[in-house]
Amino acid sequence: MASAILFPIPAPMDCLGDIATNWDFFRDSWNDYECATELDKKDMKIRVATFRSVLGRDAQRILQFLPFSDPAKKDSLPDIITTLDLHFKPRRNEVYERYVFYTATQEPGEGIDSFVNRLRRLASSCAFSVPADIRTYEDSMVRDRLILGSLDESARTRVFRAWKWI
Repeated sequence: MASAILFPIPAPMDCLGDIATNWDFFRDSWNDYECATELDKKDMKIRVATFRSVLGRDAQRILQFLPFSDPAKKDSLPDIITTLDLHFKPRRNEVYERYVFYTATQEPGEGIDSFVNRLRRLASSCAFSVPADIRTYEDSMVRDRLILGSLDESARTRVFRAWKWI
């Protein structure tokens, strides 16, 4: 059995800045922690208490006042995580998210790699879904925005040359 002492406790949930991304990071870190320490095999009461203590003061205050349809769900870690998911990641305005994506341009001093990473992050909230391979579709959207928004003419030319026209 892995020891909690050997595996670092996740950092508390950061309730400032991009809360949806911060929540995703915290939740993923928590899931890794639970698995690595075998906490996921413990009694639910221990799991909930550990989760709440690791969550951090600001997020604990938020959790304290979130509505649960059934009071018993406050004692279920999956229900707590689902409730926090709904709070920290409300439905996004798809039209606005796409507007932000389509109007993104390379910032002065921003490298191409950084710009592509920012475009990927912006594309992830746009709900670019099609029946075909979503990764390929999302890649093409990022490529198009890179071409349209790049300040670096030579980088844009390289993308045109590298793209295999079908």
